Amino acid sequence: MMPDLNGIQICRILQADPRLKNAPIIFLTAKGEETDRISGFETGCDDNICKSFIINELILRAPSILHRVTKGSSEEVKRL
Repeated sequence: MMPDLNGIQICRILQADPRLKNAPIIFLTAKGEETDRISGFETGCDDNICKSFIINELILRAPSILHRVTKGSSEEVKRL
């Protein structure tokens, strides 16, 4: 658990910034309840991985999400 802001709040802050609004967001969370996962997706995260996760799973998911989020936009990739 983060000390000052939670993931939902940080997600909203990122999406409010025009430079970061399209940045992919993966929640790495200890909150594995269905309602917590749904809240993350409703807020705009691209994926949600519950602890304890296997690092290889994150390594495999990240390129897939980057490809999906930046597909067709080489300028967007350069900005990230």
